[in-house]
Formats: sequence, structure tokens, C-alpha cells
Amino acid sequence: MLKEENKMIKQRKPLEILIVEDRPEQQEDIKELFHTRGDLIKADYGATLEEAYVLLEKKAYDGIMTDAFFPEKEGSHEDLNGDKIVN
Repeated sequence: MLKEENKMIKQRKPLEILIVEDRPEQQEDIKELFHTRGDLIKADYGATLEEAYVLLEKKAYDGIMTDAFFPEKEGSHEDLNGDKIVN
């Protein structure tokens, strides 16, 4: 049974996700984590909200993992939908 499940996983198309993280050390940790699962997950990375928008215009992703806040939006925080986040 386990061999069959492994075969199915290998035949499955990897999930394509977008990672948005502004801190380089955090981004490197995430890259290392997802690199080890390259057979299951293919990830693109952006460091800013602007980079995320550019990547989203080029490709539809299966999922998006983001930092909670984007510091480039002065005076407020904004999510990928443009909604303001008040803390």
C-alpha cells in the first residue's frame, strides 16, 4: 500500500505556491523548508507586496503564504486583496 501511495504522490503535479516574506532570514528558512519538498511543492518568492502583485499577474497559484504585515504601506498595513489591516 505504501509503495502505491508513493507512486501516486510522484505522479501528482506539485502544488505551486507564492511565498511573500520581507525579512531575508525568514525567507531563507522558508526556502530551505520547501526546497526539501520540491517533489510536492514548487514555490516562488517575493519580498514586497509589489513583487507579490507582479508574480500574481504572471501565474495562478494553488496557495499563497504571506507575512502578516507589509511595512512598505506607510501608516497602515494591507493584505494582498488591498484590505487595510488595523492592529
